Amino acid sequence: GAWNFLHTGHQRILKEAKARGSHVLVGVHSDHTLNEVFGSKSHEDFATRVGRIIQNRNVSFVLRDAPWRISKELIDVLCIKKVVSGSISKVDDGGKVQNEEDEEPYRVAKDFGIFEMVESSDLITEESHANNTRKSLESRPTPC
Repeated sequence: GAWNFLHTGHQRILKEAKARGSHVLVGVHSDHTLNEVFGSKSHEDFATRVGRIIQNRNVSFVLRDAPWRISKELIDVLCIKKVVSGSISKVDDGGKVQNEEDEEPYRVAKDFGIFEMVESSDLITEESHANNTRKSLESRPTPC
């Protein structure tokens, strides 16, 4: 995922993933990948996003520059047993409108029967969090 801001929905997914397995490998997409998919710059830079994920107590390993779609090869090479995602997909979380021709990022994991969905605890997305933060900053009085 992008893992911008690491909001409460993200934290719930990581906690639930840890409860469902012995090790949690988190894929973090590069700025380039996010720009290609969403057509805009990420809200936070790659180093910030990776650094925050590495520090999370529920995370065992980080896959830097993770591919947008999980492939059979990735599942085989990394011996992935489960793929966990929130009910608000990473496509929706980033604010992208998915077209019919877009391949679902978790299709292969679903085909293998290893995909598990965690019900999102709230409707916060990276896009809504960024907008709320921006509005909050704009409403603050300017120092003299």
